[in-house]
Amino acid sequence: MRLRSVLSVVLLVGALSGLGLAQVGPFADGILYNVRMQEEIALQDVAAGNIDIFQYTTAGSVIFGLDQATLDKLELYVVPASSESLFLNPYPNAAPYIAVTTSGEEKFNPFAIRELRFALHFLLNRQQMVEEIMQGAGSPSIISVGSFEPGAFKLYLEAQKLGLTPEGDQAKAYQMIDDAMNAAAALPENVGRLARGGDGIWTFDGAPVEINFYIRVDDPNVRLPMGRRIADQLRQAGFVVNNVEVDRTRCISDVYLTDPADYLWNIYTEGWLAGGTSLWKDVDVVQMYAPWYTNMPGIGESSWWNYQHPELDAWTQAIIYGQFETVDEYWELMSKSVAAGLTEAVRIYQQHDFAYYAANKAAFETRFLYGLGDGLNRDTMISMVPTNKTRPVVVSQFSARGSLFLNAWDPVGTQGFNDAYAANIITNTTDPNTTTAPGSAAYTPVISSWSNVVVDVEFADDGTAVGQLAAPANAVEWDSTAKAWVSTAGEAAWAKADYTFQLANFHDGSETSLLDFAQAEGFLTDWAVEDYEGDPYFDSGISSAILPGFAYTHGSVWDFANAKITTYFDNNFPPDLDRVGASGAPTFWPRASNHGQGVKWTIIEALGKLVAEGGESGTVYGFTQATGVTQVDVLVRSIVSDIRAKLVEMRDQKFVPVYLAPLLPEVGATADDLAAMYQSAIDFIDAHGHAYISNGPYYIDSVDPANSQISLKANRDPSYPWSAQYWLDEFETGVTRVDDVVTPLAAQAGQNVTITILASEGLYPYDVFEPATKAAVSLIFVGPAGETTIVATLKSAGQFEVVIPGSVTAGLGGGAYTIVAVAEPAGGGLPTASGATLLLQ
Repeated sequence: MRLRSVLSVVLLVGALSGLGLAQVGPFADGILYNVRMQEEIALQDVAAGNIDIFQYTTAGSVIFGLDQATLDKLELYVVPASSESLFLNPYPNAAPYIAVTTSGEEKFNPFAIRELRFALHFLLNRQQMVEEIMQGAGSPSIISVGSFEPGAFKLYLEAQKLGLTPEGDQAKAYQMIDDAMNAAAALPENVGRLARGGDGIWTFDGAPVEINFYIRVDDPNVRLPMGRRIADQLRQAGFVVNNVEVDRTRCISDVYLTDPADYLWNIYTEGWLAGGTSLWKDVDVVQMYAPWYTNMPGIGESSWWNYQHPELDAWTQAIIYGQFETVDEYWELMSKSVAAGLTEAVRIYQQHDFAYYAANKAAFETRFLYGLGDGLNRDTMISMVPTNKTRPVVVSQFSARGSLFLNAWDPVGTQGFNDAYAANIITNTTDPNTTTAPGSAAYTPVISSWSNVVVDVEFADDGTAVGQLAAPANAVEWDSTAKAWVSTAGEAAWAKADYTFQLANFHDGSETSLLDFAQAEGFLTDWAVEDYEGDPYFDSGISSAILPGFAYTHGSVWDFANAKITTYFDNNFPPDLDRVGASGAPTFWPRASNHGQGVKWTIIEALGKLVAEGGESGTVYGFTQATGVTQVDVLVRSIVSDIRAKLVEMRDQKFVPVYLAPLLPEVGATADDLAAMYQSAIDFIDAHGHAYISNGPYYIDSVDPANSQISLKANRDPSYPWSAQYWLDEFETGVTRVDDVVTPLAAQAGQNVTITILASEGLYPYDVFEPATKAAVSLIFVGPAGETTIVATLKSAGQFEVVIPGSVTAGLGGGAYTIVAVAEPAGGGLPTASGATLLLQ
């Protein structure tokens, strides 16, 4: 058996010190978050100076309707910041497609038929929706990655293979639906029960086959008209469709937080904010299609019916955990995952929106940082420089029902903070382990800095991989069953890296140390592993999200004297070893979701005890909302009261978590020191009325649910290591833009074809562009045999020329072929791309 060896080493120093004498924390002293119930009024308030920022993805149709005087007062940030999809309930996802409701009644679920779900791809005219509903301010999207994003064309080839187009094919869709329903009616279990009446309506046991279509009424410019249009199409297919037009609270409660087998819903108009600026789009694919990620029907709750697809889980886990040898294998896994997501059609994408964020021009000294892939975000709130220093910056979010409070502020479970309203707030108060630069997507240290990243793995011809890095004798991991740190000596790892940390104080004044990392690992392991039947310290949702990663970790070496951790893990990402370094960073926040939250371990331990033991009030708590269970929440006053009582109990008992007990001597700490930390948390709760104790550039000073307001104040603790100027300097970068791709009306296969690409370049975040002269511009021709990349030649400022050699197109049949123009800033950075069609004859 021939072995191929991959040995890569990179030395990276996280230069996160020596930040000068600049004031620590953000430029602004505070932020006041509130809501507006109408987008148009919010924008007028921004123009009038009543609010400074409208942090909402306003549709182009709304912006285009504003008068010029209003527009002149707005600073607009235009980004592909949101998307829409259809979420389907496939229960029971098997013939004879009969759903048994909680009352025992049998209902026929047409969306349990995979072929019928797939037909909806053809039913949708995505292009028409973008043009008519979005007034062109968007892009039709067949998959969870926007068609305009770099590298997306590789994935859209899977859609092309399946015959999917932005325009759809309504006649074909209706025929596919008829075929699927007729096949279902012919099943022995459905004969005489499922039939189409003379009026064209499908019936089951004599009653119409009904579809409960949840449509977000509080998105009146996008999802409401889209949902109504699709509902009418489903009626034409022969179903009785009940438009359940309700707000976000009801939709999320009924759709995401109920057992799909309860059969309350059939289809829902989802909306998503972009998760961040990134070059590699695997997270977009994994979280939207893979069951293990707990974002599909059933959300991984073991007592509920769950949509399952083991192969898709295996492929996507291999992607996330870097279980591949080459970039080609990465794209192969991505393509297979996208193809499965498309054919399974449990989540069907419709479009990505070009959204507009608005700020008052006069309220800020200059433009601020923002995510090129997600809009106004945490970096914005750090870097904004208000002209008025005497009051907090007023930031409004859109809420049709007038509330900022939607999902539970649960910092542990998979569904906590699962809405944009909460995420926009808590990401400003929480420093992440690592981040990606908002303008370049470069992997960037925050809490954790990596160095000495080594990847050494051998791949056999059959794809079997064997790590060549043996964990040393002093490498350990937490064993939930043994309740001990156990050696992983000799375990073979693909990679290892050294990590040092910026350990600032938490918002309650308590210090950070390596104990925080140890508690995070121990806590998550205990809750992800069921040590015995009925283990009270176990949660199936947490297990579904966390447990798969255990196979790829091989212990850590804890250097308490030097505040350093070396981790051994399985990961390989040939194009970017920084990604490997970032992926191996030790866990700092013990959470099962990826919503940006992070709370001091003392609060986490109190929450764990509330769930496992119950609270002073007698309330039954959980990390997932379920019947008879209250999901933990660090904002709700009654729950915060139980958290406080548990902290008092822990303080008085001088409680030491089992995973920290053997480590206290290593850091010179005692049980009395932990008791002091519990007291710090109690004092914070008494001062601020909530238990969101974190570590970021702002802290939550007060919460006013009655008026839907949350007040943040700047973190000026001397231990805080970063100034806003540091991040401005760190993230300023060159950017490019593909302005146009000029092709001939038709070209002859086998002959040279000249393409003109117009491109601009500028400096992020200042939005000033000029014709490009330094950018690296190229064109990708996508043919049946694969991709051909051709470097463009600069002809004049902003104008580049590409000649596709006749040898590339020789022998190809006539028709439309995909070409993609790519422009990359000089010196590297986030490339931009624009697709076009080349007609060959």
